[in-house]
Amino acid sequence: MPYIGKEPSRTAFDASDIPDDSITAAKIVDGAITIADIADDAVTEDKLANAINTAIAANTAKVTNATHTGEVTGSGALTITADAVTGAKIADNAIDSEHIAADSIDAEHYAAGSVDGTAIANDAVDSQHIAADSIDAEHYAAGSVDGTAIANDAVDSQHYAAASIDNEHLADNAVDTAEIADNAVTLAKMAGGTDGNIISFDASGDPVAIATGNDGQILTSAGAGAPPAFEDAAGGGGKILQVVNMTTSTSTGVSDATWTATSVTLAITPSATSSKILLMWSGQMYIQNTAGDGGYAHHFSQAISGGATTAPVELHSNSAVNYSSHYTQQTSGQFSHYVTTHGLVSPSTTSAITYTLYIINYNANGVGVNSQGGKSNLTLMEIDGS
Repeated sequence: MPYIGKEPSRTAFDASDIPDDSITAAKIVDGAITIADIADDAVTEDKLANAINTAIAANTAKVTNATHTGEVTGSGALTITADAVTGAKIADNAIDSEHIAADSIDAEHYAAGSVDGTAIANDAVDSQHIAADSIDAEHYAAGSVDGTAIANDAVDSQHYAAASIDNEHLADNAVDTAEIADNAVTLAKMAGGTDGNIISFDASGDPVAIATGNDGQILTSAGAGAPPAFEDAAGGGGKILQVVNMTTSTSTGVSDATWTATSVTLAITPSATSSKILLMWSGQMYIQNTAGDGGYAHHFSQAISGGATTAPVELHSNSAVNYSSHYTQQTSGQFSHYVTTHGLVSPSTTSAITYTLYIINYNANGVGVNSQGGKSNLTLMEIDGS
């Protein structure tokens, strides 16, 4: 605005520039005064409109003087009738955990699928809260099922993976007869033993190893209540244990009274000192006699290796008589004939024994073996002498 004379200086205007009681109601814009402009306890009953005082008085009368009926009852403190507050009276999200009585929410108050893991306290779900047969493989965390979670006798053959049980899973003495299939135990599965031993059973029915016997022994029964054993064969013998044989056509001639060895010779080694030797010989003999009488004798010598050489009586015609095998007074010339000798001797040794045919001349021009195109056959048999 224009000023006459000098323009006054411009200075900020504050509450100190307004005199007390100078602002009247006419100076205040309608609605300009807010709660922040009113001092605490500044509005007295006189400042309230009559209508407000009347409403307060009426309301006070309802609480302290009147008796209420219906859903809200009482003449003093008011009481709300049971089940009078419906869902419509409750604002959305107005009910929190403080307004819910303990143990008042059961299954019918949960919406389907509304309870997830975040709504369940740790360790709050036990076996009583799990429906039967409701937990399957997808609900188990890897490695979460250990021995404490498995009931006794709950794991049977259907729950084992094929070929999953090895030696470390078997308790000592856990496999008995019922677990072993018939014909399942092969020789490879049996524990090692001693060469030559035989498995039998003792008086208690338990398996027992029969110790290996000696060469030539036989397995004999010890009767009920005892395992068998290897023993020497009982007396009686008579079995042929071995046979050796030779044949020769080599001739041997003798013209004087001297015992002479021939080409008929053979060796045998007995397997036991109790063995006997059966000697059987057959061959062609020859004699030439042109004057007076004549003859010959023969025997087999027995030479034990490293031992004595004898002429067993079982193996000669008669060593004291030079014509004990054949004697003749015919002087017509040459004679040949077939001769045999059989004898059983007991040399009592397991050393090699050589048997040789010896012949001797008696007063003849000459005698011999295999001399006229003949041959000799010698057989030796070892006989069980037990």
